[in-house]
Amino acid sequence: MKNVLQGTGRRNKVFNSVFLKLNFCYNMVIGCVYRPPGSDVAVFSSYIDTIHSKINKEKKKCYIAGDFNINLLNHKTHIHTSDYLNCIFFHIISFLRPTINRPTRISATSATLIDNIITNVYQSQLVPSILYADVSDQLP
Repeated sequence: MKNVLQGTGRRNKVFNSVFLKLNFCYNMVIGCVYRPPGSDVAVFSSYIDTIHSKINKEKKKCYIAGDFNINLLNHKTHIHTSDYLNCIFFHIISFLRPTINRPTRISATSATLIDNIITNVYQSQLVPSILYADVSDQLP
């Protein structure tokens, strides 16, 4: 786990990730994560929990962005989504929170919130936004 937070990546059947520590001018960790559709959400949640525990222990600011393929709009009806949200909200001292609250993948028949940025940094002057562009099936 230490190597993951120092800039190397992790790749397995459940997810791909890379994390960078920015110690020189910020006490911050920035991560990028991709969890393929259908992979084990419980294993992924456990990984995010481990990363978050380490970040809390080191008292770092954190931004994790990516395609989580966990539709946060289903948190009331899908147990794995609810469990994932409970995982990121679990840490009382510095819990992570999703910054995007609108669908990021829209088709003619559905709208899902599977892409997000989770953070433990709370700045009211920043307003997370979704850009509407027709470059892919997911919004930037």
